[in-house]
Amino acid sequence: MGLKAISRNKLRSFLTALGIIIGVACVIAVVAIGNGATKSVENTINSLGTNYIMIFPGASTQSGARIFTGQSTMTAEDAEGMKQECPAVSYVSPSVRSAGQLVAGELNWGTSVQGVSVDYPLIRSWNVAQGDFFTDADVKAGAKVCVLGQTVVDNLFPTAIVSGR
Repeated sequence: MGLKAISRNKLRSFLTALGIIIGVACVIAVVAIGNGATKSVENTINSLGTNYIMIFPGASTQSGARIFTGQSTMTAEDAEGMKQECPAVSYVSPSVRSAGQLVAGELNWGTSVQGVSVDYPLIRSWNVAQGDFFTDADVKAGAKVCVLGQTVVDNLFPTAIVSGR
């Protein structure tokens, strides 16, 4: 009896089946997108490590909300003191971040510029693709050394192969 009803109303049956198929496909797609977003957030958090702490001094409370004022009260000596006084702390890197315009030849690229210590790549588990990260000797000598991210390299040196320091 059911098959007779389906065969009599072929267009209605086809449209009903099509609606069910599209609905199930949409549910599967939304669930997949949600799972992918969840995995992406988890990977980002996991990339920080299980024992990574960032301290932002200079926070204040305004209208019940805690905000970062941008005025840090910590010094490089405070960071070194943390490393010396806390045996559980393996690495410390003070950090200063600003926006900047980098220029190479006739090309320029706006990006964030960050000042860190030699421990920073160890803290973040970052590897340098080409060349070296700056060393304690570079810091003591006041050498003009910078580490460029791949996006900056691609935009400032589009045809060159960058190697070395």
